[in-house]
Amino acid sequence: ILSPLFRTTSAYPALAYVLCFMLPLAAYESTARSALTYPGAYRNVLAGLGTAVISTTAVALFGVLRPKPRLGARHLVPLAGMLLSNSLSGAALALDRILDELGGHGPGAARLEVLLAFGADPSEATF
Repeated sequence: ILSPLFRTTSAYPALAYVLCFMLPLAAYESTARSALTYPGAYRNVLAGLGTAVISTTAVALFGVLRPKPRLGARHLVPLAGMLLSNSLSGAALALDRILDELGGHGPGAARLEVLLAFGADPSEATF
C-alpha cells in the first residue's frame, strides 16, 4: 500500500498521508482507548498530537537528520509513525488518568473534593 508513496519524489503525498490519515487516526485511537470521555476530546487530542508530532518531526528532519530530499516519504512516514505511536500511548494514558481523577474515581478525588469544599476555585483545586 505504501510502495507508490515511497516511489514519489514529491513531498506533498507524504505530508498528506501523515496529516490527513495518520494523525486523525492516532487521535481517534487515543480517545477510543479511554474509558471516560467528554465532548471535544477528539479535537483536543488531535490538536495536542498534531502540535507535538509536527514540531518534533520538523526539528528531527530539518535540524538533526537532514536527509535528501528533506520531506521524502522514506524518512517522514516512519519517523512520524514512531512519534505518533508513542504520543498516542501517552495521550491515552494522560486522558484516562485525568478523567479518572476528575470523575471522582482516582486516588486524588478526595483531595479535589476537600479543596472545593474549603472554598478553592476549580483552577486552584485541580492544580
